[in-house]
Amino acid sequence: ATAIAMSSGPGDKSRIYKTTDACKSWTLVLTNPDKDGFWDAIRARLSEDHKSIDATIAGDPVQGSFTLFNLKISLGTKEAHVVALPSDLCKLQVSLQLPLPIDPCLRSIFVQQAQAEAPHAEGGTARSEQGLVELLKAYANPVPLKAEALFAASNSSIANHPDTWFSPDIAFVTGGPGGARFLHYRGWPCAGLGCISWRVTKVPLAASDSAGAFSIAVRADRKGSWHGVIVGGDYQKPDSSISSSAYSNDEGKTWKSSLTPPHGFRSTVQYSPDLKAWITAGTNGSDISHDDGKTWQPIDDGNWNALSLPFLVGPKGRIARLSVAPAAH
Repeated sequence: ATAIAMSSGPGDKSRIYKTTDACKSWTLVLTNPDKDGFWDAIRARLSEDHKSIDATIAGDPVQGSFTLFNLKISLGTKEAHVVALPSDLCKLQVSLQLPLPIDPCLRSIFVQQAQAEAPHAEGGTARSEQGLVELLKAYANPVPLKAEALFAASNSSIANHPDTWFSPDIAFVTGGPGGARFLHYRGWPCAGLGCISWRVTKVPLAASDSAGAFSIAVRADRKGSWHGVIVGGDYQKPDSSISSSAYSNDEGKTWKSSLTPPHGFRSTVQYSPDLKAWITAGTNGSDISHDDGKTWQPIDDGNWNALSLPFLVGPKGRIARLSVAPAAH
């Protein structure tokens, strides 16, 4: 059996390991190249040809930019390698890190097209120059707020849903004194001028150095849209339910505070198709929601850090399995 594991820590303590013998031995695949970086979450799925794992890593900002890596990890060998950009314009370029800046070849092609169209376009050359400005603005990467970061508590600060997120689409949540934010990178390149590569929205959760959004999960709708739930709060105030959960019914355009929040700080959330409900957990217990995160009801008062339904895990080897009571007849 093959498995991928990620360690979190400053600089080269953030690493990717792989086992091909059911955890008897592990091989180091990749080490964080940013000495000031810190990896927080990994999203991985089997490639269409079943020969590799496609993985996205999200980490804390480095030198004023969010850290996102796109990897392809071979199942047959030990290495990870960079992924070619999904672009007909720049076939020869490869990049390990996303999001991508405006690439010289894209800029060059756009300028050529704009100059060719200028004599026939309303506004002429001036309109073409304005179009280039709009293009650069559309591809501009969001700037991290002061002390903004991701949280690594549950490996779920980055969204992971096979029916909703498709590489290179990436969505993650942050926290800090400037407040929680939802950031959705919707692929590169996009078609036409004025397209928006990033969607960045505020999330009404607690704000401080120890607070913000800790976990995000999404549920695909039959119409192709999705519902999202984000949980968090202040980990230094585990019993405080104030500003600990938010939900979105419009694909992250807006986020609303839960009317009845979980009964404390929460570091992980996940949707259960079997239960048709959301489960969230934290250091003072777990809760369940049957209405897409609008209201929550307590399940227990345990001590949990992460979810992989039907299992919950906590400190000191604590493991539980969520059981569903049989329906009454």
